[in-house]
Amino acid sequence: MSNIQLSASIEIQPEHVAEFERTLDVLVASAALEPGVLEYGIWRDRTVPHRFLLFERYADQQALDAHMTLPAVADFVARLPHWLAADSQGALDTTEQLGVIPLPRFSPSPQEV
Repeated sequence: MSNIQLSASIEIQPEHVAEFERTLDVLVASAALEPGVLEYGIWRDRTVPHRFLLFERYADQQALDAHMTLPAVADFVARLPHWLAADSQGALDTTEQLGVIPLPRFSPSPQEV
């Protein structure tokens, strides 16, 4: 079984950022209770305060399907088109499709520890 991840970079109309964030609070609280949610993160761009990065990772398709049935998700999806400021991008991938990039492990020098 492969994990499924969803990532999106979106820009929200500045006048809707507060409403967007309130809705995200409810969404994140709901996702935290789901057993198949492995990661659920939302970040705000420090240089463009109305740009957000969303990253979600699920154990499998069944976990993603269960997440999509939550009332908080339906509310978020219904409101999103009203909030968007510009073209946004999203991608739904499995970790198998993405593969693994071999990177050397980071070992801090004794001065950094």
